[in-house]
Amino acid sequence: MRTITRTIFSVLLSALLLQVGLSASAQRLSVPAIEAQPGEQTELVVSLEEATAMTALQLTLHLPEGVAAESGSIATGVATTGHTLKVEELTNGDLLVFLYSMDLSPFADGELLRIPVAIGSEATGGRGSLYNVRMSTPDAVSHRLDRVEYTVTVAAAIKGDVNMDGHVDVGDIMAIINVMAGQPGQLNVTAADVNMDGQTDVGDIMAVINIMAGGGK
Repeated sequence: MRTITRTIFSVLLSALLLQVGLSASAQRLSVPAIEAQPGEQTELVVSLEEATAMTALQLTLHLPEGVAAESGSIATGVATTGHTLKVEELTNGDLLVFLYSMDLSPFADGELLRIPVAIGSEATGGRGSLYNVRMSTPDAVSHRLDRVEYTVTVAAAIKGDVNMDGHVDVGDIMAIINVMAGQPGQLNVTAADVNMDGQTDVGDIMAVINIMAGGGK
């Protein structure tokens, strides 16, 4: 009788572990491709599918060369409702990301977090990844998820397009004036040095006017 009981218990336990394993393997993270211009500030978005009974996430984020976590991103990253986001920079430049809830609220399908990133003026794009990905249940059972890769495409910079709208026009002259006044906002300050003399001044405004007139590229 005891042997039969043990056998039944083992079968039930195996079935339970199999069910947990299947459930864990169904969890899937995704990162949409990023398309940006040199000097642009944008966001990296991480989403989740099949969010069954998972309440915490840990992963390491690798960004392509020339793409960096925006200054202050540790404080300004956005987490899904009810959860807290913590980001730490590692010595190799990757980011260690934690997402958790103090009251063990489960994740829902959809967007989990956003991390602000800056596209460097010399960035050419490339592949990034999420690796060492783990999610855990309320009882602290941890499950490893597959590595996730994503792409960053950086468009070729248009000389004189300071406000990064894809055109060289009066808006770019106003953008240069704002940079000269010390109010660059989200503008590409590097692009404001249109004549590449190391300064942003009236000479750059004249350079933009020259480009608009078809006299420069």
